[in-house]
Amino acid sequence: MVKSKRQFAKALNYLPQGISEIVNGRRDVTIELVRKAVDVFKVNADFLFTGIGPLFHGEKEDSFNVLTIVTDSNEKERIVHVPAPAHAGYVNQFHDPVFVEELPTYTLPDPIFNHGTYRSFDVAGDSMEPILFQGDQVICSFIESCYWKHAIKNGQIYVFVTNNDIVVKRAINQVREDLTFKLVSDNDAYKPYQLELNDIREIWKVRLKITSRLDLPESHRRVSSGLVDIEGKLDQQNEIIKSLLRKMGNQLPEMQNESAT
Repeated sequence: MVKSKRQFAKALNYLPQGISEIVNGRRDVTIELVRKAVDVFKVNADFLFTGIGPLFHGEKEDSFNVLTIVTDSNEKERIVHVPAPAHAGYVNQFHDPVFVEELPTYTLPDPIFNHGTYRSFDVAGDSMEPILFQGDQVICSFIESCYWKHAIKNGQIYVFVTNNDIVVKRAINQVREDLTFKLVSDNDAYKPYQLELNDIREIWKVRLKITSRLDLPESHRRVSSGLVDIEGKLDQQNEIIKSLLRKMGNQLPEMQNESAT
């Protein structure tokens, strides 16, 4: 898989700046560049000039997915972030290099992010509470469509980019049975529903989250408050017991004197 314009340009012995200008509409594609792409990447020339048939020779029309990524000057992938206001645009333009490159990008120090393609998405809504809250960011790894049937595990959380929306849900894999995924929310107020395979454009596996919520959920606060009350009562009882022991300690010599007489 070619993951960047720079890699594409190097493979064709072409200047990366020239590819960027072509993508941005500032330069026309030359016949020589088309010829090289046909030779090197087995691009279907009929598709390029007529739009008919698969993009690549040997590929079925519906089996090829183009994943646009962003790299730094050292060709190291950066994590592309899709903020909530860009969700609608991403659904329609996730394959557009210009759109993707204009999204925020960043890197993380953990070595696991040095391999594979990662993307992060803002969580919208409350359907995944109390695990994910609105405004949280989920960092995800890309799953190729050819692996959906086996790689999507029941009960785990994924980002589904559909024909109309971006949703974060737990998945029940029903591809073998009826070519669908059952999407389940953690918030019981939302009912599960079926998502057909044909309605899915991308699937991303949620690996971790970034959150600004440092307060405890309400249920935890109630438990914590109850524990504080119990501790307070135990402290009171301890003081009462200590007071009784002190009184008994003071009375003990008097009782011993009386018994001696």
